[in-house]
Amino acid sequence: MNSELQDHDGNGIVGACSDSEPEPLLQKGALLELRDRDGAMLAKLLVENWDGASVYGEFRQLQSFEKYAPLFEEAIEAANHLELSEVDDLDHQIAALGFEVKTGFGAVVPVKFANYGRGRFSFQVK
Repeated sequence: MNSELQDHDGNGIVGACSDSEPEPLLQKGALLELRDRDGAMLAKLLVENWDGASVYGEFRQLQSFEKYAPLFEEAIEAANHLELSEVDDLDHQIAALGFEVKTGFGAVVPVKFANYGRGRFSFQVK
């Protein structure tokens, strides 16, 4: 699979990649910054794996994330109780918040969270 990560304006960030050769910004050990649409840093994300579609790793929440935490916690609780329609609704609410990841190269890319909780995360680059 060849793909190119893009910023908000559709500009390529790093270049072509394949599942066997991840982008440098997504390689194991990369430290990313989770930001809201206003640019406030909310968490540090330590990449542990990238499967070509999703990024997985450690979530180091900052105090500024606390205003968003209840929404994520509600989504986790709904998922634990298999309330799928509520999970879907909460996923849409979270996506609408416009979270972005700033890379070590200074690129900022929009992301869609797939999972969050207990110090872990996974997301896809939009």
